[in-house]
Amino acid sequence: MSTLLAILLFASTTLCATYPQSIEIDLVFPRANETYAPSPYFPIVFAVQNAGTAWPLGLSLSVHIRPISSPRNDSGHGNDDLWDSFNFGGDFTGSTRGNATADPSLFVHATNVTNGTEAQWVIVWSLGLENSCNTMDTQASFATSPISMTFNAAFGAAAPNLVSAVESCSSSFNLIEVDRLNSSSTCHADVISKEETGEGNPCGLKPLAQTIAANVSAAMKAYAPGTLSRLTCTLNQCQY
Repeated sequence: MSTLLAILLFASTTLCATYPQSIEIDLVFPRANETYAPSPYFPIVFAVQNAGTAWPLGLSLSVHIRPISSPRNDSGHGNDDLWDSFNFGGDFTGSTRGNATADPSLFVHATNVTNGTEAQWVIVWSLGLENSCNTMDTQASFATSPISMTFNAAFGAAAPNLVSAVESCSSSFNLIEVDRLNSSSTCHADVISKEETGEGNPCGLKPLAQTIAANVSAAMKAYAPGTLSRLTCTLNQCQY
């Protein structure tokens, strides 16, 4: 039904961070309430800012997309042909490990559920930090409340435009505050985290708009059903 792609865009990585630190996850594309032409492989693009802090803490991102009118059964799922669920983190099977290759980092999922279907769609996502402590300094994986946004697919509408989306800045994002490093052995020397409210930096990717758009477009065209691709980028070059 779809493929997963990863784009790592080099900007800067802080080697010795001071705390607290904020991790920002932006939904770059699609944009809320906009209308796009249905396409065979529709990109869903998330960006992680301050990936250098997020990666060692076991960041995971769980996403699903469905028509807003799709009926649900008792398990919470509807028509499987119109649903797409996926996870980002590590090798796309769990949570991130080690150090981020670059900061910011992008996750791109190519879905085909919008192909040939006029509908209002909803994307729902939630974030987790596996290596987290609660206020009692005991192990407690952190998870955000689900966030959702809607967009439309309609025949005759404009095709996805990644340059415009990045330059318009993200309108949907999460902020997580990492309060401090924790040396408690029960928490495996990890963090205390909480959801944060604030303005964030949703325009932080604007200088990378052309690079993001060109390489996401190339990845969509190169996609072959049943394959899993990784795309690694600096500001000037991408390698498959």
